[in-house]
Amino acid sequence: MGISVSDRIGQLLAQHEHIKQGFDRLEKSVSDLDSVSQLKAAREKMESGKPAAGSTSLDLEKVFASIEKELTIHFSKEEDALEESYKILQDEGLISALSALRADHIELLSRIKDLRAEAEGISSANLSLQDQKDRTFLAKVHITNYRMSLENHAEQETLMFKRLKDKLSAT
Repeated sequence: MGISVSDRIGQLLAQHEHIKQGFDRLEKSVSDLDSVSQLKAAREKMESGKPAAGSTSLDLEKVFASIEKELTIHFSKEEDALEESYKILQDEGLISALSALRADHIELLSRIKDLRAEAEGISSANLSLQDQKDRTFLAKVHITNYRMSLENHAEQETLMFKRLKDKLSAT
């Protein structure tokens, strides 16, 4: 026998914390990139009297790819759970909620692609130290803003799915 929709909703809610941890790793990676860049610049300036022209090799792309994959899977499971709940409860309001949820998911995944593009090349050898610092700072700001949007989205989902779980339990 398969897992109930109510149990799957509980699992989805628990995954929200795991996704938040992924963004904590991403923010730490960008901060580490900034720190390594500053240390390298200071060392190279001391050694040569010139600003650093090198790059660091932290791979933000792997972190972004992991988060994007996890979000895509998670969003799909949420949408499936909402669709199944509609089939069980026959509540027309769930169709509207599903449509809004899908629109939010599409927008959030699109913003991840934008973040990836923005972070691309932060550690490029072609950037001056100041350009690298500026891009890193902007990436940090945008990642933090995205995380906050994702957390607000998750809070709204949590409320909706908890109410839905209660309705399913009552049937």
